[in-house]
Amino acid sequence: YDVQFYDFKQINKRKNTTKPILQARHDAKIARLLPNNKWLLSDVTSYVIAQKSQTQHHLILPTKLGLEDLQNLAKQAGIPSKQFSFWQLPAVISERESLGFSAHTLRLTFYNLLVLPLSLISMCMIASTCSLGFIRQGGYVPIMLMGGSVGFCLYFTREMVNALGRNASLPAWLAASSIPTIMLCIGLYILSHQEDG
Repeated sequence: YDVQFYDFKQINKRKNTTKPILQARHDAKIARLLPNNKWLLSDVTSYVIAQKSQTQHHLILPTKLGLEDLQNLAKQAGIPSKQFSFWQLPAVISERESLGFSAHTLRLTFYNLLVLPLSLISMCMIASTCSLGFIRQGGYVPIMLMGGSVGFCLYFTREMVNALGRNASLPAWLAASSIPTIMLCIGLYILSHQEDG
C-alpha cells in the first residue's frame, strides 16, 4: 500500500560502467507481484521526466524480482553483514545489485576483510615505532601513553572514513584501504628514520 516505483535507464558512461538515469516515478495505492515477475499497480500517478503527470487505474511493470527474491532480501535485510562468510559476500553483493538494491555496506565489509592483513601489519609497524625508541631510552609510561594515543587516533580515523564509505561519500575500496595504507607508510618512515638516522 502507498508504494513508489522508480524507473531508471542505464546510460553507458564509459566502456565498462553504466550510470542510471531517472526516467519516471510511479506512485500507486496498491502494488501486487504477479507470478510472471510483473508488478500490477492500482490507482497509479506517473511522473515522467519532461512530461505532465498521468493518472491510470492499472499499470503493469516488468521486474527481475520474484517472490523468492523478495523473501530472501527481506530475510537478509535483518541479518548483519558480519553474519555472511567472506566467501559468500561477492555473490550476495552481486545478487543485491542485480536486483537494484544498494550493497554499499556489504561491499565495505568485504573490502575491510580484504585489507585486514594490511591493517594488522600497519598496527605492528606503528607499535614498533612507538616502543623501540623508548625501550632503548628507558621508561614504560611514555610507551603506554604513546601506544594508547596512536591506537585511539587510528581507530577514530578509520571509523570516520568507514562512515563516509557507508554513506557512499567515498568508494568502498578507498574507505577500507586508505587508513591502513597511510599508517603503514607512516610506520615505515618513522621506523626507518629511527633505525637508519
